[in-house]
Amino acid sequence: MADNMWGCSSFSKMFDGKNNPFVKMMTEINAPLNESMKQMAAQSIESGEKWANQVFEFNAKATGWAKDTPFASIFDTQRTFVRKAFESSTARARQIWQFEIKAEETAESAD
Repeated sequence: MADNMWGCSSFSKMFDGKNNPFVKMMTEINAPLNESMKQMAAQSIESGEKWANQVFEFNAKATGWAKDTPFASIFDTQRTFVRKAFESSTARARQIWQFEIKAEETAESAD
């Protein structure tokens, strides 16, 4: 007995885009919509990164008064933690939307 139904090979075959004509058809029908959604997501991620960088710069300036106080390490740690969390989430979003794969494919085709 399989651990779960999702790991079952017949279930995987049924919903595999390469073998299922229905999934192929839906993929082809939605291709133009998917591309525009990808572009919208890319622009959203890029603008989010620009805004976040501005917020990080503003935060650094706003907490500049604490440079020579015990609070400086707290603010730096907080800023570093938030920046790492933000970078991780944007990297995950890029991975989900498969932006890096296209960049790698473009680099390979140029060679």
